[in-house]
Amino acid sequence: MKNKALMDKKQELLKQLFKARYHRVHSFFLKKLGCSEDAEDACQETFMRMVRHNGAISLKSPDSYLFRTARNLATDMLRTRVVRLKYTEAADIEAQPSAAPLQDAVLDSRQRQKLVQKAMQELSPRCREVFTLHRFEDLTYKEIAKRLSISPKTVENHVAKAILHLRKSLSHLNV
Repeated sequence: MKNKALMDKKQELLKQLFKARYHRVHSFFLKKLGCSEDAEDACQETFMRMVRHNGAISLKSPDSYLFRTARNLATDMLRTRVVRLKYTEAADIEAQPSAAPLQDAVLDSRQRQKLVQKAMQELSPRCREVFTLHRFEDLTYKEIAKRLSISPKTVENHVAKAILHLRKSLSHLNV
């Protein structure tokens, strides 16, 4: 009977402590951990540690024990978070493909660039100039015609001729 009375007294003390301090302990964890879910988990664990502590009823200052437990738990959780973050970042870095272009892709790109330059050199100087002004300097047919003192229709013909020649010359590249 004495054992049951002691258990009831312990349970009542813990219940009162929980009602009186839960919000304060939760606020403490929220401030320290910065995450509501972690704060709730930590609160639950703190009060569970109080329940597991056999001498809770004989504590001179249950509040001090509660907040010391909370402070220690917060420190543990933050350490765990740092370690997890360290290893997660390391795993993420290893899992990511290299940002550097593959050597084959670089060579392939250089080869394509040389072939395009070669095909451009095969155009007549005027056709190459018109095409370059249109495609690389984004000038309209009218602007090119005015700059080179030719008709817009001639500009159109030069651009079409250049596109046809480049398509034919570069058709094997699948571009």
